[in-house]
Amino acid sequence: MVIPIKQINAHNCRVDNRERQHKVWKVLSYWDQGTEKMKSMLDCRGSHGCRFPVGLYPYVHKKLNENGHLVIYKPLAYPKINYKLIPKLPDIRFEPYQRKMIANVGPRNRGVLVGPTGSGKTVVMGGMVDKLHVPQTIIITPTKQILNQTYDRFVEWFPDYEIGKVGDGEKGNGHIIISLFQSLRKLKVKSCDLVIVDECHRMNKSIDRILRNLPKTHYRFGLTATPQLRKDFDKWALMIGNIGPIIHETTDQQAIERVTDVQINLLKFICNRPTGGNYQEVLRNDVLFSTDRCSKMLKAATQVSLNDGGNCLILLDEVEHGNVMVKIAQEMGLKPMFANGKNKGDINDQIKSKLNNRQVQLVIATSVFGIGTDIPNVDCVGIASARKSYIDTIQKIGRGRRRVKGKDKLKVIDFIDNVKGKDRFHKHFYAHSIERLNIYKEKEWEIKKLYVI
Repeated sequence: MVIPIKQINAHNCRVDNRERQHKVWKVLSYWDQGTEKMKSMLDCRGSHGCRFPVGLYPYVHKKLNENGHLVIYKPLAYPKINYKLIPKLPDIRFEPYQRKMIANVGPRNRGVLVGPTGSGKTVVMGGMVDKLHVPQTIIITPTKQILNQTYDRFVEWFPDYEIGKVGDGEKGNGHIIISLFQSLRKLKVKSCDLVIVDECHRMNKSIDRILRNLPKTHYRFGLTATPQLRKDFDKWALMIGNIGPIIHETTDQQAIERVTDVQINLLKFICNRPTGGNYQEVLRNDVLFSTDRCSKMLKAATQVSLNDGGNCLILLDEVEHGNVMVKIAQEMGLKPMFANGKNKGDINDQIKSKLNNRQVQLVIATSVFGIGTDIPNVDCVGIASARKSYIDTIQKIGRGRRRVKGKDKLKVIDFIDNVKGKDRFHKHFYAHSIERLNIYKEKEWEIKKLYVI
């Protein structure tokens, strides 16, 4: 079958004819676990025909070809945009891998740039904007910390342009606008030349709505250390569709000047008699809150880092889990600080500063020390949660991967959990541990078995 596909604007392609639409619908379909229904990235609502995001066209073309169809594509011409061969920023020396990332930003392309956590993606964003002769730009950021950091750097780098900030109590306009994900609804920009989405793996419906309302903005780029994988099709398709395919990937080795190597220290935890009646009960009561498991993590932190004068950041997901960990640490004679969302004022910022300045050895933290938290002087990271997520695992380890003087390796502590129960869900804990272990093997990081005293 011949299937014509027409790009109708910077955001959407259109497919006509019910039979052809069905072929594309099947290619872009996925199982929605939330509704237990089949859904598709092909949107046939409204009076404008069936549409799908432009970034998915290469995938659609490939799949239709594999199914024996001939695709005839009618793209739109990119608007002309000036660009520099050698971008510059005040007082910045681009690393070779950063130059390679920026080199993939050109006059007729769009897509995702992948670089390790701690590789200096804010500098890359500044280089991208300068390379394209500072067009009218929107930069979308995921956290207040990244928002303020990006805003401050851009004010420094582009003093001749008005820089607007949207979020953290501000909603200023400008030639370059830096916005929080959740503050996008406050944006009233009708058009711009360039959109950059930082940590684009967190693409959500708010960003999707904004990009749909920018039908003339062809130049779209995303940066992330952890792109969505195609096995999570709906999340992958949302990221790729709104921005474009992955156009460059920087390896750990290429970014070695900025990012340390990693040593994984594995602990064994066995739960012989789980008491919980379902997965969540076993996860919280028999695994995460287990005195034995928490003690193992704290003893390992002491053995791997604290005894040698180093520090350790233990990351977990729940405040209650953190309270258990803090209590056991205190009983062991340790003096932890606990960063969490219930702390008032600037307490979490104070804890981060003390950890970074080596005024405290042990910090336990929830997701308040997540994406964008800049703590280069961390010697050891403990993964106290029990999740299988690739993105969650790499992002947590990324908190300590920035290279500083005297640190050539980040030490990581993680568990191989084994719940010996008869129910099917008991096997999930070991399976999740093995998924994380496979991530470490794929990264070719050093893996050690750790026997705590």
